[in-house]
Amino acid sequence: MKTVPNKNIKLDPGFWTKTSQIQLFYGLWVNLCHLGIGLAFALPSVQVPQLSAGDSFIKVTRSEASWIASVFTLFSPVGCLISGYVTDWLGRRVMIIMCQAPICIGWLCTGFAKSTKQVIIGRAITGIGSGMAMTPPRIFASEISLPNMRGVIGSFSTLAISIGISIQAGLGQFLTWPIICYICSIYTIANFLSFFFLPETPYFMLKTKNVAAARVALKHFRARDYNFDKEMEQIKEYKEDMDIRTYVVLSSQFYKIKSHILAFDYKSMKI
Repeated sequence: MKTVPNKNIKLDPGFWTKTSQIQLFYGLWVNLCHLGIGLAFALPSVQVPQLSAGDSFIKVTRSEASWIASVFTLFSPVGCLISGYVTDWLGRRVMIIMCQAPICIGWLCTGFAKSTKQVIIGRAITGIGSGMAMTPPRIFASEISLPNMRGVIGSFSTLAISIGISIQAGLGQFLTWPIICYICSIYTIANFLSFFFLPETPYFMLKTKNVAAARVALKHFRARDYNFDKEMEQIKEYKEDMDIRTYVVLSSQFYKIKSHILAFDYKSMKI
């Protein structure tokens, strides 16, 4: 029997409704990405002490140990810059999937490393991938959540990173760093496969001018009796407003550049 949306249902339902539970589920799912960042960020706290031990199969100097500890954060901004452009081009879902590849490659390079240089390269690749993974889940979570859930779901990213750091500290008490790298690479592969089932956000589908797909996407994140039509209109209005603002900003910048060029040409002619 087909469920008819109830027009009297509030657009912004309570905290523990079916719609809110669906948003919580997707918020937790997408932030598995950030849990992986926490695992990657905390690895040096386990790896460097083990590498500095006398029985380590890779001998590191104090300088090399500092590079191993810091190269992750040094290369993370590179990934952030990449994802900033690609997320709006290919979509939030695609970017969340794509960023798992360099993270996994970095884990494997680190785990199979036979020299300090290979460890540093592996950590650098993991840093780039983690930087790529930092922003898309946050955008995804904000675009699928209603105002009453946005604060809660927005906090999941920080919570997931903290949990990842804690798990890494726990693993370091019992396992060697290569084994930890293999486990984390398996976790990343599992994320990679699971994120293929993640739907795209309705806002991004509207950006691609696919209204029908945007409506289908919205249905993934709301209960069956939810008032889809009203929210779709709100999303459309928001997108149109953002398009106008973007056009105004770009136009003003264009005219500023044009006026500077004309002024420069005028001065050149006078000379």
